[in-house]
This record gives sequence, structure tokens and C-alpha cells, in this order.
Amino acid sequence: MTCSRYFGPILACCVAVSARGDASTNASDIEEKRCVYPSPILLLGRNIGTLEKVDYLNPEAKDGEARWIFISWDGPPDGVVYVLSCNGHVLAERRLGYLERLEFGPYVLNRATIEAWYIPGSGTGINDHSIAILMFDGKSIRILWDHPVDDSATEPADMFRGEPQSNGMRTDEQTYHWEYGDREEKVIKVTGRETRATENRTIRRILPPEKYCFRAAEMKYARCK
Repeated sequence: MTCSRYFGPILACCVAVSARGDASTNASDIEEKRCVYPSPILLLGRNIGTLEKVDYLNPEAKDGEARWIFISWDGPPDGVVYVLSCNGHVLAERRLGYLERLEFGPYVLNRATIEAWYIPGSGTGINDHSIAILMFDGKSIRILWDHPVDDSATEPADMFRGEPQSNGMRTDEQTYHWEYGDREEKVIKVTGRETRATENRTIRRILPPEKYCFRAAEMKYARCK
């Protein structure tokens, strides 16, 4: 089950049916999965005046269904992710960033993972977007892999060495694409490109490919040796 609620009245309960479940689930099965979702303000322990949206995700898990809740706010963009039990008890929490999109990630050690697209931060002239592969290991939320999706920065062109003197702006942008299977996957392959643009010229180049291997001892993806 995936859903987003832009901040407003928050329901105390939500019918949580796995996104990978059977579409023909009957009413009695759904009733058994009715779970409590606490108010975002109660979870955060404080009132966030710029609280914007709440996202829910209920993936399959080997030891039961872990219920995820992502709370995001603006000014500046930021957010927190929680894993809840069905009775609303917080099993784990972690600061992440402003969530933009949720997908299911690869199975790792026979556990479901979550692919979270988020904004890690912001600043003058900076526009960054990243992806993190998250897994709940029964005790904590682990970030198995984290990588930029689209990074861009805009600065006055004459700040860069070798650029013609100009009153214009220069924008550097790197965009990335990655791939892995939808089953147990040990490797993530990343390709990317870079664009540098001023009012005088635009330069594009392909970035060197990257390859990340899963290291079970460290519980994360790292550059393959």
C-alpha cells in the first residue's frame, strides 16, 4: 500500500494492504490489517509550521509487514522516516530529507527494500536530488546505498577559472541512471552525464560508469573492487 496525504486532517487508522498483495483481498482480510497511524506532530514531538505531506508505504517483509511513514516539510526541505508496528509503536526512525517519490527496491538478504527519492538539502543556486535504498533490519533503518539523481549548481560565470569574463551565469548539472534486477541483486550499475552551460557555450560529456557491489559484512553497497 502506498499513499500520500498532504498535511491536513490525519486519520487515526488506515487500511494497510500490501502493494504486492492480491487485488482480490476480501473485506475480512482487509479488516484484519487495519492499523494505527499516529499524528505526524505526535511522532515528531513538535509542531512543524511548514509540514507539507505524509507518505505511507507497506512492503512485504520476511518477519511481517513493516509500516513506513515519511514526514516531509519545507523551509528548508527536510524530513524524517519512521517504521511503525501495527499498533502505532515506533520501531525505528531516521532523518532523511524531503521525500519526492517512493518505489520498491531490490530484495537484499531476502528482505524487501525501499527506493526513496528525496531532496537532501538546498542552498542559493543549488538544486540537489538523491536516491537512497532503505531497509528495516528489525532494529534500525539502514541506508544500503545513497547516490545523486540530479545535481545542479548555478553561479556567476566569471567565478570559474578559464571562463571568459561575463556577467552571465554558469550552470553545472550531473544526471545519473542506475539499474538492478527486481530479485536478489548484488550489483548496481550507474551511468551519468554532465552538462556545463554558460551564455557563450554548452559542454556535454559522459561520466565514467560506476559499479556498486553489496557487502553483507557492512550491510551496504560500496564501489566494486
